Amino acid sequence: MPNVPITQLPAALPIQGDELVPIVQGGVTVRTTTGAISASPSQNQTFITLNQEPTLPNSRYLQGNNGVTLLDGGAQSYLSIELTGTALSLQNSGSGLLFKVAGNIVPRTLVSGSIGISIANGDGASGNPAVSLSGRVLDLQGLGGSSGLVALTAGSVTSVDIVGTTNQINVANGGGASNPTISIADNAVMPGTGGMVIPKGTDGQKPAGTGGQIRFNTSTGRFEGFTTGWVNFGQGDGTVTSINMASASAGLSFTGGPITTSGTFTLIGTPEVAVNLQGGSANRIAYQSAVDTTSFIAAPVTSDTYLKWNGSGYVWGAIPGSGTVTSVGLALPSEFTVSGSPVTIAGTLTGAWASQSANLFFASPNGSSGTPSFRAIVPADVPTLNQNTTGNAATATTSTNLAGGASGSIPYQSAANTTAMLPTGTGVLIGGTPPSYTTTPTLTGTNFSGIPNSALNNSSVTYNGVTVALGASGTITATNPNALTIGTGLSGTSYDGSAPVTIAIDSSVVTLTGIQTLTNKSISGSTNTLTNIPNSALTNSSITVNGATIALGGSATITANTTNSLTFNNSGSGDVSGTTFDGSVAKSISYNTIGASPLAGSTSITTLGTITTGVWHGSTIDNSYLTNSSITIGTTSISLGSSSLTLGGLTSVAVTQDPVSALQLATKQYVDGLASTGLYYHAPVQVATTQDLATQTGGTVTYNNGSSGVGATLTLSVALTTLDGYSLVNGDRILVKNETNQAYNGVYTWATGGTVLTRSTDTDSYGSGTGDLSENDYFFVQNGNVNKGTAYVCTTAGTITFGTTAITFSLFSTSQVYSAGTGLTLTNTTFSITNTGVSATTYGSATQTPVIAVNAQGQITSASNTTVTPAVGSVTGLGTGVATALGTNVGSAGAVVVNGGALGTPSSGTLTNAGLIGTAAYLADSGSLTNTATGTISTSFVVGVYKLDFNDAAYLRNTLDFLEFQDVFSGLVKAAVFGFLITLMGCYHGYTSRGGAQGVGQATTNAVVSASALILTFNYFITEAFFSIR
Repeated sequence: MPNVPITQLPAALPIQGDELVPIVQGGVTVRTTTGAISASPSQNQTFITLNQEPTLPNSRYLQGNNGVTLLDGGAQSYLSIELTGTALSLQNSGSGLLFKVAGNIVPRTLVSGSIGISIANGDGASGNPAVSLSGRVLDLQGLGGSSGLVALTAGSVTSVDIVGTTNQINVANGGGASNPTISIADNAVMPGTGGMVIPKGTDGQKPAGTGGQIRFNTSTGRFEGFTTGWVNFGQGDGTVTSINMASASAGLSFTGGPITTSGTFTLIGTPEVAVNLQGGSANRIAYQSAVDTTSFIAAPVTSDTYLKWNGSGYVWGAIPGSGTVTSVGLALPSEFTVSGSPVTIAGTLTGAWASQSANLFFASPNGSSGTPSFRAIVPADVPTLNQNTTGNAATATTSTNLAGGASGSIPYQSAANTTAMLPTGTGVLIGGTPPSYTTTPTLTGTNFSGIPNSALNNSSVTYNGVTVALGASGTITATNPNALTIGTGLSGTSYDGSAPVTIAIDSSVVTLTGIQTLTNKSISGSTNTLTNIPNSALTNSSITVNGATIALGGSATITANTTNSLTFNNSGSGDVSGTTFDGSVAKSISYNTIGASPLAGSTSITTLGTITTGVWHGSTIDNSYLTNSSITIGTTSISLGSSSLTLGGLTSVAVTQDPVSALQLATKQYVDGLASTGLYYHAPVQVATTQDLATQTGGTVTYNNGSSGVGATLTLSVALTTLDGYSLVNGDRILVKNETNQAYNGVYTWATGGTVLTRSTDTDSYGSGTGDLSENDYFFVQNGNVNKGTAYVCTTAGTITFGTTAITFSLFSTSQVYSAGTGLTLTNTTFSITNTGVSATTYGSATQTPVIAVNAQGQITSASNTTVTPAVGSVTGLGTGVATALGTNVGSAGAVVVNGGALGTPSSGTLTNAGLIGTAAYLADSGSLTNTATGTISTSFVVGVYKLDFNDAAYLRNTLDFLEFQDVFSGLVKAAVFGFLITLMGCYHGYTSRGGAQGVGQATTNAVVSASALILTFNYFITEAFFSIR
């Protein structure tokens, strides 16, 4: 049959399945049908294809979805599964807060949207964002105490109270814990000197009214108040048409009424009882304060007082006692003014009414008894007239006479609204219940006036036999006229009072003090101070120099008699060495003569003598000009102006001071001292102070010592919420080390609210160890901008008495900041391996295999047991069994062969030309499968043990432990698939070869290349398929 190119063959009709096709099977070319090929096991296997293949019913293809895409690298390249969209942008994002925006992950930063909120680490890159209050909102949050009113003061929010004004405004709950109530004070006094506007309106606008209301009637121009109706204040200006009088007392009546134009009312009859006067309280005495006006004298407030007239009215005075009156004053209520008080010899005490505002009248309090004062009239002050009146009220001029009292009787109020008559008596009227007369009054007090000498038991004084009445004058002569003798230093005669004598300073006086004027005196001694002495008073008052006379206090120019000069010579010559200059002869001074240079600045000196005296003023002297220009430490010489960090030849260095700050040397003595005493490590503190708490908070700090330190507290007037940049939380420990009163220092516990700090229980008593406080107690600081990572030690030596002993802390070590890496946990200053949650037990057994997950740090993150059940029976002696099974001839039980495309045990025949190549088993014509498997296992054993130094027993044991049925089965499947592919490619390229021997060679090459490519491709997909069903 000639070779015909496949392109020259006629096109095939639809395949029916019974078409014959040649294939190579077992090295022999045989025929089969297209239907048999499509039904072969190779077509029914599960394949992974690049795209959907309808001709492979069990094929699977990869498809990207929800953030995953497939990238096909093309033939002979890879198929890459890659992230896309949101997943890709998330993978490519940096640290910090991330948000999904329009399908992309973008970084975002939290920012404050309003005043009063501050945000730290808003991008989240270095930790959790911290949102905190600031400014006035923080002030508001920090206000302690209960709820109440707040106000903005100097840019800060502070608590305030609403307060009232005494006798004006009352405020209840001014702090604002609940609604404040503001009201006018009872009996309020309106401030100021101006006026106050009250409701006003016409008659037509007058309301119905309730008791106590007042208004101004613009129709009548009058103030009016409401009692049972609206009544004008004060006397009206209307016309009275009729007035009549009626007596309220039995036995009395009036005649002459009613009066319609003018007339007189006459009281007739005799009262059966005393007429009661209205308006006077008990024990007050009625008197006529003016014509036709009866008033009441206030009841005395103390006993032993008497009623007296002060020129304008009756007042109560204290009955004077015995003794000498040296001063008499007058005190009156504020409604009066007083002048002439006090009187110490003679004079007049005068009281006068003080000026009052308009439209006020003098009356007792409205609605109750009490001290009268000037006040505005109210409706209750206006009496209700029950009589029919006619005429003008101003014409009623006749006073009302009181009946029932004898001549000289004084009416007084024996009870409220009840008037009685006090009969005449002898002596002084003394206030009481009732008032009475006495001839021996006893008065106390000092403020009296108008008392004549005759009313006093003692009204004169007697000196040296001369009696002088009070208010009079006299001449007193000394009883013993002893003389006043003039002593040394004074001139004059002795004084006995009989004649005037002048005393003067005698000329013999020796010592004078103060400022004196001396005339014709001689002064000696070293302690005298003289001023204002003119030159004319001095014997010598000038000096003469070179013929010029200069007065003391004057000035002059002195010219030398000999004007020879002193020459400064820099020529190197001169002859003044050892001589002095007095101006008589000219002299020259040179450098060489004095052996020293006076030059300063940048002048170069090349020739120098020896400087033995004086001060050198050179600015720069080179080391080469110095006899000693270096210092030697150990064996290292260091030139002046140089430095060296390497000092050789030193065997020891003596340090005389203990270290007090960072980078200073610590002596062995200092270290041994610390080591001998030891450190007591307390629980760490969250934060430490950097300044005293009063300065920190801007408020005050009050210390309470509790019970000798136990329960001691620091109370802050302004809450402490943040310290050294750290936000405090309930239970935080604070190292307080900067208080002005160091007895307040210590470790305190912070509580919510931030106004009370309490000494921690491990530092509130004295003692050694970590449960008390003493010298060398160690505290590590965990947080803060300044103190984070530092450690402080208590340096207070001896017994600590809390509240008294100064408690001091010194820096022990600078910042030591530790952070836990992956897999580690840092608790205070202790590192520990992070617990992954895996239970501590034994995993694995004869029937179970442990399943263990390990992270990048080598930590076991999960562990469990799983039971391994072989696919075919119980597997024992796997190595030998597998080799035996694979080497069994076809026809024997247990043989593994390919029979018509399916695994099974044929009834006859021998499987030959089978081999095991690499790790993927496939059927090929390469010898016996038994020999190949045994050789491969044996070869792996030899290479692993003798080339790679594996333990032989471990190798065999692990081979038996981990070799599974699926490993052998997948190898057999791959062998079948690969054999089919090789056969198919060989048949195809052999059938289509052209061109003789050269064409056969080319077809062979193409078959090998195609088979190899297909084997690699199908090996990947088959491997993926088997791994996906494990």
